[in-house]
Amino acid sequence: MKRFPIVLYIILVGLFLGAIQLLFSIPAPHPWLGAVWEAGDLITFVGTVSLGGVAVYQTKKSNEISFRLLQIEEARRRPQIDIREIHEDRLRQYNLQQLISASIEGNYVHVNAEWEEKVNEGDNFWFEIKNVKEMDVINIRPIAVTSQVLDPNGNCVASKQYSLCASCNLNLIQGHDTVPFLLGMDQIWIKVAERPNQSLSLCLEFKVMNYEGEEYIQRIQIAMVNAYQNNSLTPAIYDKKVFKSELFT
Repeated sequence: MKRFPIVLYIILVGLFLGAIQLLFSIPAPHPWLGAVWEAGDLITFVGTVSLGGVAVYQTKKSNEISFRLLQIEEARRRPQIDIREIHEDRLRQYNLQQLISASIEGNYVHVNAEWEEKVNEGDNFWFEIKNVKEMDVINIRPIAVTSQVLDPNGNCVASKQYSLCASCNLNLIQGHDTVPFLLGMDQIWIKVAERPNQSLSLCLEFKVMNYEGEEYIQRIQIAMVNAYQNNSLTPAIYDKKVFKSELFT
C-alpha cells in the first residue's frame, strides 16, 4: 500500500512529460496559440509550484505533530486527583502529617493521634484523595465547596457556595499515592441528616500544584448517600464526576 502512491506519482510525471513533448511537437493552428514559453520553462514552473505545495503540506503536517506533542506534554504536566471513600481502619495506615483537613467554619477540624475528630464528630466527611497521574504533585489545597440539597425527585431544594479554610501539612504527593482528607461539613450536613428523604450533592474545588510550580483548579462533584439510609456514621459516595483540571491564572 505504501508503494502505490510512489508508482502513481511516477506515472503522472511520465504522462505530464509526455504531454509536454506532444504539445510542443505539434505546430499551432493559429499564431496566437503559439507557445511563448519554452518546454523547459514550463517544466521548471510546474516543478517549482509542486515543490511549494509539498513544502506547504510538510509544514502543515509538522505543525500538527508539534501541536499533538504540545498537547501530550501539557496533559503530562496537568495534575489529576480523584476522591473515594475511606474506612476508619485505613486511616491508621497513614501518618497524621499526611492529613488534609478543610472546613467551612473558618477553622479546620483537628484530630488527635488516634484519628478522632475533636469537633462535631460524625458530622464531618472522611475521604481519600488519590493522585491518579504518575507525576508527583507538590500540594493539594481544598478552596471551595458548593452544596446542593436534593429532594427525592432530584430537585434542588437549597444551594450555597462556601469558601474552605484548609490545612495541608504535606508538601509532596507522589504519583498514584493517596492521602486522607477530612471535610468539616456540620453546617450543611445537619440540615440533611435528619431528613432521610433528602440527599446531598457536593462540588469540591481544589487548587493543585504540579512539580513545575504551576497551579491548576480541579472540580469533583459527588453525590452522597444519606447516613441514616446507609446506616453509617458518615455519608457514602454513590455517584461522582471528576472534571478536567484547568490551569489557574
